[in-house]
Amino acid sequence: MALERLHVGGLITNRDYLVAILASPEFVAGDTTTDFIDRVRPTPVVEPAVAQQAAVAGAMWLQGRNRAADGLWGFAPSNWRNAGLPSEQVSFINPSNSVGDGADTEPLMIAYKADRDGRFNLDSGETVEIVGWSLDRIALQVDGIRRSHRITSTSGRLHIQTAATTVTLEVIPRFSIPGAEVPTGGLTAPMPGAVVEIRCGVGETVSAGQVLIVLEAMKMEHHVVAPFDGIVTEVPISVGQQLGRGTVLLTVVEGDDEGNRS
Repeated sequence: MALERLHVGGLITNRDYLVAILASPEFVAGDTTTDFIDRVRPTPVVEPAVAQQAAVAGAMWLQGRNRAADGLWGFAPSNWRNAGLPSEQVSFINPSNSVGDGADTEPLMIAYKADRDGRFNLDSGETVEIVGWSLDRIALQVDGIRRSHRITSTSGRLHIQTAATTVTLEVIPRFSIPGAEVPTGGLTAPMPGAVVEIRCGVGETVSAGQVLIVLEAMKMEHHVVAPFDGIVTEVPISVGQQLGRGTVLLTVVEGDDEGNRS
């Protein structure tokens, strides 16, 4: 549908939520009573294959940007060396659209080597040829199949348009800046919003799935839940505070109030 192909990279919208509604079997069948949202609970989902396609496009776009910005060695073929070296690697995180569901996000790693003919062989077995590149678009031929992607780059993230949706990938730096890491057990805000409720305090024992924070964003309430049984060790936010995306909401340490911590 046209809504799936709409590219608004970098802006937070409810486009994927609307797509999930329109694509639900109940909506297609016309079963849209007033309790539709509560009954169906349409949830945007990025299929793993779509995320993988976006990661390949992102890795190829990044190597093109790096070469374009290199005034000294940009003329040389990508990954050119006079000796055999391991594959180049780019790693991404595909941030979840849900809030605080506690699920671990597995990094998407793309490893590739350049051929003499300018194509790229991925460690996954695919062969990729870049047939067009610009600062906001890339066209690839992957195992003979042509794919074109619009790409918007914002603050360490790539917003990559696929045939199904825009996939947002966070580039994992090769070298992390000391002090920039989110603390273990730290829950972060997935989008800008305001703190409506804080349902826990420092030292309180919480259970997996328990609602800890309620945020208001895009005129909707979003629940942040405990990812596991544990103890709250830090709550650096307050009710009414406006938060940016990625702000640490609180920190939970696995364990119980008897002092058994992992």
